[in-house]
Amino acid sequence: MTDNKLPIRVICATRLSRDKFLSHTLLGKSIKLFIEISRVEVRLHCDNLTGLSELYNKAIEESIGNPAILVFAHDDILLCDFFLG
Repeated sequence: MTDNKLPIRVICATRLSRDKFLSHTLLGKSIKLFIEISRVEVRLHCDNLTGLSELYNKAIEESIGNPAILVFAHDDILLCDFFLG
């Protein structure tokens, strides 16, 4: 990145399919609205059966070589800030 700002990376796990996540959850509906215009990266784990701690720890480990501001989010939150990035 040329402006030396870390990207924002949202990590979310859901037991739903990708399509159902995007149409039936608050976070999915939020992401659908801003994902094309935002610099926010989304790491979505669909059809998930893995424990959250394992997924979150993996995201932390990956950020060592690929730094970012990590946001660990449940699928029941609404992100209303289109300028989050």
